[in-house]
Amino acid sequence: MAEAPTTGGEVLTPNDAVKVLEELLPAQNQSYELGLRLNLKPHEVKSIHATISEPRKRLLEIVLEFLNQVEPRPTWRVIVDALKSPAVNLPQLAMTVVAAHFPDSTPALVPEASGRSV
Repeated sequence: MAEAPTTGGEVLTPNDAVKVLEELLPAQNQSYELGLRLNLKPHEVKSIHATISEPRKRLLEIVLEFLNQVEPRPTWRVIVDALKSPAVNLPQLAMTVVAAHFPDSTPALVPEASGRSV
């Protein structure tokens, strides 16, 4: 039973997923494309664009793609506000998306059952 090798990428935790969603900062070279998906105006895209790491960029794209299928399509402000509201389960939604697309990270993404120790 060998340890699962790390593929050189970041280990994605629930906090990582939440942080990516909170930031919603498209990579500089894709800010307009991602901005269009979120119905942002060009000046809004300009004001939020920034460079982020490749794993985070991929995670962000996956989450945005998933959210783009939600009706009505949420704006980045709505998503950030929702993240701050305990009633909305967007962080959990993000974790589901991450687990589906990064199966190697799934054990780190599954919340531990309370009262269990190994």
